[in-house]
Amino acid sequence: MEMVGELRQAPSPAGDVTLARAELESRLADLRRRLIVFGVFSSPLGPILLARSELGVSMVTYLGRASAASRLAALSGVEAVEDERETEPLHRDLMEYFEGRRTRLDWSLDLRLARSDFQRRVLQVTAGLPYGAVASYGGIARQIGAPTATRAVAQALRWNPVPIAIPCHRVIGS
Repeated sequence: MEMVGELRQAPSPAGDVTLARAELESRLADLRRRLIVFGVFSSPLGPILLARSELGVSMVTYLGRASAASRLAALSGVEAVEDERETEPLHRDLMEYFEGRRTRLDWSLDLRLARSDFQRRVLQVTAGLPYGAVASYGGIARQIGAPTATRAVAQALRWNPVPIAIPCHRVIGS
């Protein structure tokens, strides 16, 4: 892990133990914020990557022909660690959803991997759609206070980092 190496190489503050402790705690908090754990699982849709941070689920990605490493390498500012034991409960929930035994994925979501604040707003509104409900891009645009941003809403949903949990598949053109 790159961040751990940086911590080891950083000079320690001389003298003041309280200051050194505060700086170390700050750096560890930064590491925790950057850390995501992931697992790759089989699903009815093919291999799927599930990732979570300390804040919640941050990624649900269909891998297709791509590898988990290539998908994760594209992310900046995160340290990804494979841990299927940590992400197995997410996989179980997802399988129950696919099998129809649950209608909602009650996951805390970490939307920091969204590409912009605009996309985060779109995802937050879309996350509130009831099970089975359908909305339009224009309707979402109006809800976020950007009624002329229909195409931008469509693009924001195109790059949804947590599909299924945020039902972008139920948002349509009109």
